[in-house]
Amino acid sequence: MPLVDRRCIFAILFVTGWMMVPMMVPEGRAIAQTVVQVPTMASIGAIVGTWRCPLGTMQISPSTYVFSGEPATRIRSIVRRGQDYRVIFSREMSVTLLGVNLRSLTWHSPKTGDTFDCTRTR
Repeated sequence: MPLVDRRCIFAILFVTGWMMVPMMVPEGRAIAQTVVQVPTMASIGAIVGTWRCPLGTMQISPSTYVFSGEPATRIRSIVRRGQDYRVIFSREMSVTLLGVNLRSLTWHSPKTGDTFDCTRTR
């Protein structure tokens, strides 16, 4: 009995700033729809940490987002474009972090339109 079903292929892709994880891909299915993106610390390190914002404190790790003592929200993916990041939690929920640098960022909710300036605390 073969170890790999002949109807599947293995896919490992490496893209600058992202690490793609190996997965079984059913024959005829697009790889991009199946492969999971896992951000590397090199690509998202600038946003990881604790930030003070007007409405509370925000903590970001590579896999979770916590705002002012609320339960941790699992991060589904992080998309980086220059100094801007989109942190995606689900299809309906995301936040945008703009102009990220070592000391500050601008937090924006595409859903509500709210925008706040935040500073790094550590």
